[in-house]
Amino acid sequence: MPLPKKEYYYSIDAAKFICALLVVAVHCMPFGYSEAFLIPNQIVRNYIARIAVPFFFVSSGYFYFKSNYCYDYKKDKERKFLSRFLFLYIFWCLVYFPMHIPGILNDPKGAAVGALKYLRDFVFIGGHIHLWYLSATVFAILVISALLEKNLSIERIFRYSLVLYFIGLLGQGYSFLLEPLKRYSIIKGFIDLYENVFVTTRNGLFEAFTFVSMGLILADHRDHLPKRTSLICLILSMAGFAGELLLVKHFSGRIENDYYISLLPAIFFFYRYISKIKLEPSDKYKTLRKSSTLIYFTHPWVKNVLGSVLKRVNSTLPNTCLLFILTVICCILLSMAVIKLSEIKGFKWLKKIY
Repeated sequence: MPLPKKEYYYSIDAAKFICALLVVAVHCMPFGYSEAFLIPNQIVRNYIARIAVPFFFVSSGYFYFKSNYCYDYKKDKERKFLSRFLFLYIFWCLVYFPMHIPGILNDPKGAAVGALKYLRDFVFIGGHIHLWYLSATVFAILVISALLEKNLSIERIFRYSLVLYFIGLLGQGYSFLLEPLKRYSIIKGFIDLYENVFVTTRNGLFEAFTFVSMGLILADHRDHLPKRTSLICLILSMAGFAGELLLVKHFSGRIENDYYISLLPAIFFFYRYISKIKLEPSDKYKTLRKSSTLIYFTHPWVKNVLGSVLKRVNSTLPNTCLLFILTVICCILLSMAVIKLSEIKGFKWLKKIY
């Protein structure tokens, strides 16, 4: 089968930028920390923004398997991709490591245990709260590549990923289903062991594997689903997602979970719809794509610095929407500055960090 012609997806670049801002909203209350804005915050952070990271996973899988086509798989391209992601992961983990030093040194069981916990998190859940996307993508690409080399069909790979996805839900919003089983010591012991070692099912095996596989499915698309149909299916999926949120909240008592059943069709049709939007060619979309990456990587640092500054001005300011607004503005300005600087001779190495 011949390689597909190179295409440019400016709408995907624009969507990545918006998703990066949604990730900021997840980690920084967009309406402030007042109880009066609890519902608006939940709608943005736990409903709308939950499409962001899965969208990044699907996009990574889509473009990776578009360039390293599944019927003509090249190991050198795999090594190049994984090397880049691993470099980004290690670099940004080092950037955020100073934030973890107090926690390591002040661990109740001693600094040695604190260091071991950090190493555990570095390997299994990310060196900082948002960096798990990089390590999870690396893991997912490795697994899918190995399965492709075993000549497994794309459909079978996706089915395997779905099984793991549904298992992973038991460590997320559907954990209430396990509660009756915890009366059995062997099951409770297994769950406790998993949580002590792997901490969460929000990782490359249970979540990223599925969404990166979805990117593979989309890269190998053989159907021609109309844009209008994709939009209708997206709306229906998001309506189902809203219902699932309320259902899970009713049974579990919590709403802050990373992924849900309804996210599967929602992300699929969202990506299909966005990819079919044709925008006029412009370099600004390439800039938006680069900016989205830098916003994603830098926003926790920016938020912390701004929070400290605002607290010095007025102790209540960090609890208002001003923190979110300034974080977004400063992240955008910082990303644009880094992009511009990386075009100057002597600073081109900055391109490696995004």
